[in-house]
Amino acid sequence: MSPHERKARLAYIWKNTHRDYKGTTGGERTILVLRHGGTVLVGLNDLTASEVRKLSKRWSLKRTGYTGPGPKKDGPTVATDRTALRRAVRRDT
Repeated sequence: MSPHERKARLAYIWKNTHRDYKGTTGGERTILVLRHGGTVLVGLNDLTASEVRKLSKRWSLKRTGYTGPGPKKDGPTVATDRTALRRAVRRDT
């Protein structure tokens, strides 16, 4: 991971960590991380590469513009159903 990518991921981690799990100590940004079976306060810059990847899983999805699964392709949409219903009602009257 390049230094620029790491910096971007750390910014993402800081922004998306709940305020109850982050803070500053001595002017350094810190977050709570699970290490060795216990919760530890860790400086943002002291996170290991694997922790950065784990905590920023969604970062790469947002970066590529992934917004989730698209609309279902099988079956008519609601608008189509309403249009068909209107046509049927017009024919009956």
